Amino acid sequence: MTTRFVTSVEITDAGPVTPDTGNVVHGSGCAGPRRMRAFCPMRFEAARNDRSTALVPGRRLKALSGLVVFVLFAALFQTACDEDNPPLLGVGGGGGGTGSQDSLVSEFDILSGDEQTGSTLETFREPLRILATDGRGFGVSDVAVRWELTRGVATLSSTSDLTDSTGVSEILVTAGSVLGPIEVQAYLESSSVHGSVFDLLVTAVQIQILSDRFVGPLGSDTVDVVAGDTIEWLNRDVQSHLLRSVDAPEGGAVIRSDTLRNSDRYRFVPNGPGTWVYEDQINSSVTAPRGVIRVAGRQEVGSLAVELVLAAGEPPSRAVTVTVDGGLFASSIRPGETVVFPAVSAVPHVVRLRDVPLNCVVAGDNPRSITVVASDTVRTSFELGCQ
Repeated sequence: MTTRFVTSVEITDAGPVTPDTGNVVHGSGCAGPRRMRAFCPMRFEAARNDRSTALVPGRRLKALSGLVVFVLFAALFQTACDEDNPPLLGVGGGGGGTGSQDSLVSEFDILSGDEQTGSTLETFREPLRILATDGRGFGVSDVAVRWELTRGVATLSSTSDLTDSTGVSEILVTAGSVLGPIEVQAYLESSSVHGSVFDLLVTAVQIQILSDRFVGPLGSDTVDVVAGDTIEWLNRDVQSHLLRSVDAPEGGAVIRSDTLRNSDRYRFVPNGPGTWVYEDQINSSVTAPRGVIRVAGRQEVGSLAVELVLAAGEPPSRAVTVTVDGGLFASSIRPGETVVFPAVSAVPHVVRLRDVPLNCVVAGDNPRSITVVASDTVRTSFELGCQ
């Protein structure tokens, strides 16, 4: 058998071919552009010669020279193959291992769920989804994400999470009992820097229709709103219902729904102050439940501004919570910030700081009573001292 060493090849559809024999030189099957695949690590096929199985002595030097040239040639194009096909290190370049990979994250962006609107006590339709990617744009798995409610009244399905195999972390948000904006922030757990901010808006006060009663956001059949607010009824009952107002202020709009089947909704906007009484006319009887809507005029409300001042020590690493009337209104707040609650009824309210760290103390009354003045902004300030 005579072994021939090739110093040049020709590329064909079948692969590289030695011009002197026409034999195909087989590659290792590495990926890459076609012109480079042909030159990836190769093995020779011995050209069989029935007359001899030894090298001809006079050709040894020539063969050795050919071998050196070919090795250099193959190494050059193997490098080209490797550059066109960098090794895959798993999602985010981290090998797909477990544990936090925060240091690999280059971008931390909102994927979906921002700028939604909803009703009180209802879960927003889309989950809030955040995407962590590395410098090459690949999702990074096992990144520790912290979710925090920073404004408004709402419930988060989770406050901490790990990104999945695609680099995504997601939570559900359920609105609280009041109208207005909700702000949720997603952070890298290893960083105190705010990552991304989701802005949601509660636009309607929801009243649930059950088989034997109406239930507002605070669990009562009586709902307090401000003129111009939107009220939404949602039928949770398997039976149909038909809503009609039986009493309304002079000149007030009439509550008049279509037949509401299960999961149907009806919206109504009071056009002024006063009291509306309504009932279900499909199931009306002497004992049929009635609902009440009490509407305050815009001139009967004001704003409440709450400031948090750091009096001593280092500021806490996380925000504290300020609540009005036990959670009727609520928002997170940090030292140096002021939170304004608009459209608060012009009556006394209980304001309190909650979730205060153990190493911090609130100076003065906490909770405290603050009376809101109609068509005005009333301010109160809390001082926080930390060790």
